[in-house]
Amino acid sequence: MKFFRHGALLAPCLLTLLSCGIEDYAFLSPIPAGNIRVEEINSKATIILPNVANYYFNRFTIYYRIYISNVNVPSINDGNLGSISATLQQDYNAFLPYVNSDSNNASVPISNLFVNRKYQTLALEGADIEQDILSDNAVGKTIILDFIETPDRLPPALVIDNTRYVLHRNWGMGDQRPADRYFFNSTALNMTVPTETINVDVANITGTNTSGPRYTYVALYIVLVGTDSNFSPIYSAPTFVGILHLPDQL
Repeated sequence: MKFFRHGALLAPCLLTLLSCGIEDYAFLSPIPAGNIRVEEINSKATIILPNVANYYFNRFTIYYRIYISNVNVPSINDGNLGSISATLQQDYNAFLPYVNSDSNNASVPISNLFVNRKYQTLALEGADIEQDILSDNAVGKTIILDFIETPDRLPPALVIDNTRYVLHRNWGMGDQRPADRYFFNSTALNMTVPTETINVDVANITGTNTSGPRYTYVALYIVLVGTDSNFSPIYSAPTFVGILHLPDQL
């Protein structure tokens, strides 16, 4: 219902701005990189959501893509991404000019930037992550993306207000749906045919060395999303959350 509330209040605001000769410019500042901490050997990310005081702001959105590798890299940094996956390195380099930028990069819509590189938005089991959990009610709160491998193999989850929500991979478009929606290094995740319908969110191993064990990683970015005076979506520049290990499935 926030859409209509914005619409009802926006008209007098716009008239005031226009009558004063002030240009209406919708801008959302990105989450500071200092608000994010990755720990537990790249298995947990803690994000402090800022107190957003911006009329146009609606929610936070987290984009992700999964990368399969035959290399185990316990301590991940921007210098060894290529050893994990050439595709991961390429995607990271493509996003780098936009991460924590001071402009909204209007010439390259942020949502298109991620979609064009086959990134999806995180989903939750039994809850709407954007309308309920990461809506504007989440400002000032702390969230945890927990990918820690436990003896009983708890699925990776988002934790907020001491409540744990199991993370789901997104359905994608149409029939593009993962065989296994949990963020596990599983047999289903490693299926390669047909990748365009089963694992659209996965970058599989390329090249000739495709045998041996499989290790999986997920890259994550967070953005602020809002609606401008024309009721079009606007985005902040993305903030890099990190690259986390996916736990093995039993």
